[in-house]
Amino acid sequence: MRDAGATDAKSLYNTTESEVRLRRPLLDLGSQSVPILSQLIERIFLTALLVQRLGVAQFERWSLISATMTLLTMVDLGTQITFSNRMSRAAHRGDIDQAVAIFRQSNSIFALLGMLVMGLTTAVAMVAPLQIWLGMNPPLDAGEQLVALCLGGAIAVKLAATNSSGAYRANMAFGWGTVISSGGDLLRIGVSIAALVVFRSMTALAVAMLLATVIANVIVIPIDVAKRFPRFAWSWRRPEAITTHRALRESILFASGFLPSIVLTQVPILMIGSRAAQGVLAGYVLLRTIANTVRSLSQRVTFILGMELSRLETQSRHDELQASYRKLATLIAFAFGVGCALLWAWGGVLLHLWAGSGVVYDPLLLAIMLAPLVIVPGLQLNLPLLTYGHRPGSFAIAVVAQTIAAALLALFLPINSMTLRLSLALSIAEVVFMAPIITLAARRMIGPAATRGVLPDLLIVISAGAVTLALSLFVQRLSGGKTGLLVASVVTALVAGPILLFLMRRLIPSKEIVRD
Repeated sequence: MRDAGATDAKSLYNTTESEVRLRRPLLDLGSQSVPILSQLIERIFLTALLVQRLGVAQFERWSLISATMTLLTMVDLGTQITFSNRMSRAAHRGDIDQAVAIFRQSNSIFALLGMLVMGLTTAVAMVAPLQIWLGMNPPLDAGEQLVALCLGGAIAVKLAATNSSGAYRANMAFGWGTVISSGGDLLRIGVSIAALVVFRSMTALAVAMLLATVIANVIVIPIDVAKRFPRFAWSWRRPEAITTHRALRESILFASGFLPSIVLTQVPILMIGSRAAQGVLAGYVLLRTIANTVRSLSQRVTFILGMELSRLETQSRHDELQASYRKLATLIAFAFGVGCALLWAWGGVLLHLWAGSGVVYDPLLLAIMLAPLVIVPGLQLNLPLLTYGHRPGSFAIAVVAQTIAAALLALFLPINSMTLRLSLALSIAEVVFMAPIITLAARRMIGPAATRGVLPDLLIVISAGAVTLALSLFVQRLSGGKTGLLVASVVTALVAGPILLFLMRRLIPSKEIVRD
């Protein structure tokens, strides 16, 4: 009797290229609408509710605890992308047995890492001197200790069960995996909103988040994986050479690319929170949320595109790779120009609608945060390209260079405002140090297309941004506040929408190409 998992894999990998070339990437891109929706709800609605229900002071304490717990995700050490890549490469070569072996053996590694995170969480939650050293002054009270334990527990659970997402990717079901994973996020967001509305307490919020994380990652996703891909039903085995050989080195290289990013995003919160007056940290966190929303939404698309581009590179389809890359880079540059200009022009209105009074707004700070997306838009396409192309070395060198440069700039820039100094240091390091290294690495991977369009993309993003900004300023002269924001958004959509559709239409291959 044939194995059901093997049959599934056979049907997947024997599907003709003409059938999947267009359908699967578009389905994967379409699946990103669910995580985009969840991120918008979380970043816009849930963040606003946090400020309104908890107040500015409690929101800042929540931000400090959350930033500290997020630092514990560094325990991952790059293993998630390493084993996900290994499983996918084995499966895409048709070696399902090896993919399953890697899956089962790496499960035990993730389980151990989850237990390590829980141990570190307990230490942070209970040791007052450690809390003060991390910037949480005064130390956590009993309720805040429970918050820390719940948030750390959620990170531990998600890390221990993280391999399930790799199973979807290995079986070429990344789109469905994204949908069901985002369903778990929507559950977490939904119960979080309910906890805030009913209890107005960050303790209830943290407990609700933990319960939702357990339901999604320990119950729903593993059951769905086992049903769809029986050979990938969750089980663990003792790691052997097939899983561990060179895994530590690869993981550290990937970690060198990801971990400094976590430090660069979370440590400033701890530094500002321990020194700044009330309201400053809340303003910084909310403005960074605005900037990061653009990054996160774009990454939902660029990571799918990077995955597809890396597949073309693996199959040595270089002409198609370079043509697709250039069209995608142009599309991204235009979208960033429009989006960043609209956000900057209406940042003050957005912040007021979010938090009301008591939060410090700084338009210069928001402009600095958005600057890398405008100056080096192609970076957001090159990062996933190198990640899924399994080039951890270049990625690690770039991020380490960015981190060192940001740290030095944060120390020596002659700016009194800590929020402004840290934000400027991060942006300069990303543009001057990280972006050139990543761009040259992408050129070595795919050819001159990676560098040929740097200047044209910059001109596109500036032009699109200038037109959008002019439209916003014109609308502001007629009407400000939320009415003006709504009008500006509609006008921008009417002007930019057709251009985006035209650029997207250029990405769809002709019938002649699909039949090749």
